Amino acid sequence: MLYYQPRVNLRTGAAIGAEALIRWQHPQRGLLLPQEFLPAIEDDLLAVELGERVIETALTQMDSWRASGLDPIAVSDQRGTNGSSSMCRCGRLIRAD
Repeated sequence: MLYYQPRVNLRTGAAIGAEALIRWQHPQRGLLLPQEFLPAIEDDLLAVELGERVIETALTQMDSWRASGLDPIAVSDQRGTNGSSSMCRCGRLIRAD
């Protein structure tokens, strides 16, 4: 599941973007942070599939926000926490700086 944390310009208070934060709703342990479950799949193809799903979900959410009349905003993910080095190694991740 993805949560979106707003990125705010501290001078103006305006929302300038959002950060997509991945979480897992575990049936027994509740809401888990990425560091509690991503290491278990780090070297597995599942990490790539999960990363693709995160990107797809974030892009769909951005389209939904635009369709409802919200101004376009940038959405990023926590590359250090959510990002998978497996995605980078297989060449399926495109970085836009």
